[in-house]
Amino acid sequence: MADCDAGRRFTLDGRQYLALADLPPHYLPQVAELYACQGWGEARSFDLQAMGRAFRGGLGICALDNDRVLGLARGFSDGWQAAWLAEIIVHRDCAGLGVGQALAREFMRRCGTDTIYCEALSGREWFFERLGFKVRPRLTAMAWRAPLDC
Repeated sequence: MADCDAGRRFTLDGRQYLALADLPPHYLPQVAELYACQGWGEARSFDLQAMGRAFRGGLGICALDNDRVLGLARGFSDGWQAAWLAEIIVHRDCAGLGVGQALAREFMRRCGTDTIYCEALSGREWFFERLGFKVRPRLTAMAWRAPLDC
């Protein structure tokens, strides 16, 4: 279980965690590098101020080790009926160490709902199934993206 430390940092399974809403700005370049190492673009292309605003407006947890960002889970919840786990991203050299599982479980504990939706990359469904998620054949993931000229 989590041990609270001043309501900000806490330990879970021997690792240190911090709510994304409380993540100090000096960690944001590391988060951009984390996204970049997983193929989400180049670190220098991330708007760190926008990233910080997004983190403060959602629900998420960051895993830390000696002030190094290991991974994060991020999503949204209405605190009543439904939550959406938008992403779990773990640094490549931490894969298989249980960081992603711990982040997901802490998100699930904090979201305040009985129903959590997520999207899994093809071939990664097993990760979420181990957490109790089930493929719902009647649901189809859909997306919309604003045209570049907007």
